[in-house]
Amino acid sequence: MGAISSAKHAGSTLARNPILFLVATVFAVVQLPQILLQWTGLPFVASLFNLVTVVVVPFLIGGIYGMAEEGLDGTTSVDTFWRAGRENYVSLLVAAIFFALVVFVVVFVAVVVLVFVTLLSVGAAGLEGGVSPAALVVPGLVGLALFVLYLATVVFLQFYEAAIVVDDADVLDSLKESYRFVRGNLLSTIGFTVVRWTPGVLTSLLTAYFVVASIGVDLQNVEALEAETFQNIYAKLSATEIGIVVATTLLTAGIVGAFTRTYLIAFYVDNREEAEPVQDEDPRDDLFDEEYDTIA
Repeated sequence: MGAISSAKHAGSTLARNPILFLVATVFAVVQLPQILLQWTGLPFVASLFNLVTVVVVPFLIGGIYGMAEEGLDGTTSVDTFWRAGRENYVSLLVAAIFFALVVFVVVFVAVVVLVFVTLLSVGAAGLEGGVSPAALVVPGLVGLALFVLYLATVVFLQFYEAAIVVDDADVLDSLKESYRFVRGNLLSTIGFTVVRWTPGVLTSLLTAYFVVASIGVDLQNVEALEAETFQNIYAKLSATEIGIVVATTLLTAGIVGAFTRTYLIAFYVDNREEAEPVQDEDPRDDLFDEEYDTIA
């Protein structure tokens, strides 16, 4: 199925199982103490609490993905949330660490390469009599290519959680299965990614705009902005404004979060069979397996 068909499948699942909206709101409840602690002037404590959320989130992911899978062709319940959360917790936690490490390595290498290319281009231009805008063209193109590489990494590995919950894959296999799945459904995955990311990006931008406008930041005068302006930004909001942020966070997590997570499971289940022949027929999979077996 394509991205739109899976979106309809996710919509019918949510209509049949509105409890998924309630469970998705739990993600916001976990995040709220961070916002409130920053608002009360305790950013350090908020940072410590952030470590707690890292430990809790894999359980929530396992639970809601288990419910979404069960609800695709029927109804689901909170019992499934607890069961799926417990059964997949360790795998999801370790896989999240592996995923974060892979993304970190890609970003780190990208930054090093970009800095090197920039220094080389600017230095060469300086020796020729000055740095012109043309000297930044090459670093700009390299930066764009590296950004595409980062996006590709995230896109190709975004289904590792679904592979764990739906297919009971282990940590390394979940990353491999995500890679294979995306390669076997590349065009439809691009459409899926756009549909899935758009609501979250838009709501995040709206919330960020509200916060920035509330503290009186003039976005038309970017040159006058200082780094201190955005430090502990929630502490600069009034009680009413922080209440709006909290309500928006709950609403976004409940509606957008429920859809995007159910949509991911629907798309994965609807299309995973189409990707399986690629696993057996394409010899590149053997190379991919050998690389990960070496890491293991």
